[in-house]
Amino acid sequence: MMDYKCNIMECNMIDHNCNVMDWNCNLMNDNHNLMNDNHNLMNHNHHLMNHNHHLMNHNHNLMNHNHNLINHNYNLVNHNYNLMNHNYNLMNHNYNLKNHNYNLMNDNHNLMNDNHNLMNHNHNLMNHNYNLMNHNYNLMNHNYNLKNHNYNLMNHNHNLMKNNHNLMIHNHNLKNHNHNPMNHNQNPMNHNHNLMNHNHNPMNHNPDEPQPQPDEPQPQPDEPQPQPDEPQPQPDEPQPQPDEPQPQPDEPQPQPDESQLQPDEPQLQPDELNTEHTL
Repeated sequence: MMDYKCNIMECNMIDHNCNVMDWNCNLMNDNHNLMNDNHNLMNHNHHLMNHNHHLMNHNHNLMNHNHNLINHNYNLVNHNYNLMNHNYNLMNHNYNLKNHNYNLMNDNHNLMNDNHNLMNHNHNLMNHNYNLMNHNYNLMNHNYNLKNHNYNLMNHNHNLMKNNHNLMIHNHNLKNHNHNPMNHNQNPMNHNHNLMNHNHNPMNHNPDEPQPQPDEPQPQPDEPQPQPDEPQPQPDEPQPQPDEPQPQPDEPQPQPDESQLQPDEPQLQPDELNTEHTL
C-alpha cells in the first residue's frame, strides 16, 4: 500500500460523513423501530377497537338486558295490578257472598217466623175446632133434651086426650042420666049413691072398662054418642127412652198440641187464648 498522508480536513469530512451515515443509520433504525412501534400501535389500536367493539356489544347486550328487565318489571307491575284487581274482585265476591248469606239468614228467619205463625194459626184452628166440637156436643145434648121434652109433651098430650075422652064419656053418661027425669025423682038416694060410686071409682074414667049400669033399665037417647075423630096415640108404640146413654161432657176431649217452636218474643199460651167464637 501506498502511504497515505492523513489530511485533517479529509479526516474530519470522513468522520463527519461516517457520523452522518451512522446518524442516518440510527435514524433508519429509529424509523424502523418507529414503524414497528406504529405497527404495534396499530395492532394495539386494532385490538382496542376490537375490545371496544366487544364492549359496545356487551353494552348493547346490557342495554337489551336492561330493556328486558324493564319489560319484566313492567310485566310484574301489570301482574301485580292484575293481582290487585283479582283481589278486589275476590273481596267484592266475598262481600256479595256475605250479603247473600245475610239475605239467606233473613229468609230463614222469615221462614221460621212464618212457620211459627202457621203453628200459632194451627193452634188457634185446633182451639176453634175444639170449641166447635164442644158446641156440637152441647147441641147434641140440647137436641136430646128437646127429644125428651117432645116425648114428655107427647105423653102429656096422650094423657090429655085420654082424659078428654074419659070426660066425654062421663059427660055423655051425665047427659043420659039427666035426660031421664025418673032417675032424679024416683030415688034420689040411689042417684046420689050412684054418683058417689061413680066419683069414687077410678075405673069409670077408663074407656076400656064397662060402665056401672043402674038396676033399672034407662031409656037411651036417640042421639049418637060422640066419638073422638082423631086417632089416639097408642101407649104400646115404641118411644124414645130417656135412659139411653148420652154423650158425656166430662169425657176426655182432644187437646191441641201445645209443643211448638218458641219465638224470641213471648207467645200467648193456650189458656190465655180467646176461645170464644160466634157461630
